[in-house]
Amino acid sequence: MFNVYNNNYSITKLYDFYVCFTLKYTDMIVIDIELFKEILKNSFTYFKSIDNDIFSLAILSKKDNLSFIQIYFDNSYDLDFLKFIETHQKEINQKEIWIHCFSPYQLPFKIKDTYMHTNYQGVIENSKLHKFYIENKYKFNSVQETLFMMLSKKNKPTLSIELVSIHKEKNVCISYYNKNIHSGFNYFLKELKNSNWEKVLSETNKPILVATINNNVVGFAGPLSVANDKRGEFSGIGVINDAQGFGLGKLLFYNLHQELYKMGATYMSLYTGRTNKALKIYQDAGFEIVQSFVTLKKTL
Repeated sequence: MFNVYNNNYSITKLYDFYVCFTLKYTDMIVIDIELFKEILKNSFTYFKSIDNDIFSLAILSKKDNLSFIQIYFDNSYDLDFLKFIETHQKEINQKEIWIHCFSPYQLPFKIKDTYMHTNYQGVIENSKLHKFYIENKYKFNSVQETLFMMLSKKNKPTLSIELVSIHKEKNVCISYYNKNIHSGFNYFLKELKNSNWEKVLSETNKPILVATINNNVVGFAGPLSVANDKRGEFSGIGVINDAQGFGLGKLLFYNLHQELYKMGATYMSLYTGRTNKALKIYQDAGFEIVQSFVTLKKTL
């Protein structure tokens, strides 16, 4: 009844079940079979079958001794199926199972039935599957909020007279990064203390918005791009510690979505932690929360 996938089993049969379940029971967007094959190649895949018909499917991607549940399709919430997966994970020396926004593969899902976001960030808060995990000793890690906004020329940030005065005094400027004009970019990257951002910003050829004080880079938003479906995209927004408290994050974010609008984007979607201070910046700019995900983990 319970199986660990190997190359002897029909991948087409698994994919057909995945497509049918996705369309009927979830708000996820179906990925093509080539990406499905790639994920299976680099993951642990489990399924429940009766008389050669598939009834449940679970795909766990891997990173060192951690496993990430990418897909868990089981409307029966069969505890024995979950225990089968966990037992096998222990046998192959995996230490923890995560349901998380930083899983190796980002899977897209629908927003408002029309738009999309690129990363299914965990399990939907208060869903049956969320409660099933909690009942089986998966521990709470965080809540991630998915946010959405249609882009326009509106939504200008409101800054106090005091902050406007500080910006003038410190010669604050928001503009596209130009290595021939701006100073201190490498120092700024180190001060961000985020290796992922440092890698993205140092390697990209896409435009980056920067906040500068007297021409020295102290904050960024980007890199900027527009997807085929007119979704405005960026990797992050950050201001170094010494320049925080002056409203630079709000200014950067406003300029970010205005520039994306000029580039042809019609909407933006993003996610952030419920306790992240950036959430207020996004909501002040006009974003609305459209889905809440919970991230969980279990030590085996």
